Amino acid sequence: MGLRADHLTLARMLLLPLPVALLHGGSPAWSLAAFTLLGLTDLVDGPLARHHGSSPFGPLLDNLADRVFLAVVYCALAEFGIVPLLLFKAMLAREFLVVALRGLFRQDLRAWRGGQLKTTVQMFGAGFLLLLYASPDGPWFTLAAAVALAASAALGVVIGARARRLDWRAAWGVGLSAGLLAARLSGGVSMARDVALFVIAGVTLVSAARLLVRFRTEILAAMRGRPAHAIHVLAVSCLVPLLWAPQLSRGPLAAMIATGIVASELAILVLGNTLNERGHAVRMGPGVLRLLVLGIAGLATGTAGRDSSAGLAIAFAALALLGTLLFVRGRAVARVLSVQAPPSAGRARLEPAR
Repeated sequence: MGLRADHLTLARMLLLPLPVALLHGGSPAWSLAAFTLLGLTDLVDGPLARHHGSSPFGPLLDNLADRVFLAVVYCALAEFGIVPLLLFKAMLAREFLVVALRGLFRQDLRAWRGGQLKTTVQMFGAGFLLLLYASPDGPWFTLAAAVALAASAALGVVIGARARRLDWRAAWGVGLSAGLLAARLSGGVSMARDVALFVIAGVTLVSAARLLVRFRTEILAAMRGRPAHAIHVLAVSCLVPLLWAPQLSRGPLAAMIATGIVASELAILVLGNTLNERGHAVRMGPGVLRLLVLGIAGLATGTAGRDSSAGLAIAFAALALLGTLLFVRGRAVARVLSVQAPPSAGRARLEPAR
């Protein structure tokens, strides 16, 4: 059978607890290595899909894995203070807004270069920030950064040679890595961190603004035609970032639960969009009820003390509810895709707008 693209995509999601656990265990260098290996699979699964063919689940898994991967990575960075909590809230709100808008349109917003660039910058920026955290001083930083830069360049060359064209994401990654390394060597740790955060924040917010401008006609039409759904989109975009992102600073257990809630809610929304696109409309009522439960649980957990066992119990109950709903929706999507979608000759890289 051999290694296929879907195997790598699933591994990118299922192995995410490993680097998070390493970071909590006081091994940031090994956590960085694990995150890097998982992140590099995103550059490899596309060529594998074109070579071996893709299953009906390929495009969905790829989109889902990218969103969950970045959400978990930045949850960990925010928890350890590597990324400011305010920036993390803005990034999280942007992700939920884009995913929720797709549900509002009930159509596929095709991939565009700005959204893909945002994903590339966030991945490389997270790796650089974690490298600064793991090895801020001494020759080990320069060596690790140089090795990462060379590996990224070599991988880009390999992918470009196989595809007979320049892989622009790898090119951007190499350029970004080189620029951040130059900032570190010339201005020190503080300057390098500030530059990385500025680039990540700038690209993320600009991509969100460009997305809203590009699809302004569709957005305005959807808001006029379905105002209740538009309000729901705004609620989805604000609730989790405002109520659950602060839980990342309330200790390891609360942070792990909050990370699970962020990832689960994103996954539920992505799977719901897939059902909508396949003609199986997801009713708004259960989504509103889910958000209501998340909102009440988030407020209750936030008002509880830092080490409150009652607050942790409420947060864990909310995570358990989301886990159950995620399982149910995942089964529904699997049934729909297995019946409706024939295997393609290669993975269609027309993912939803990111």
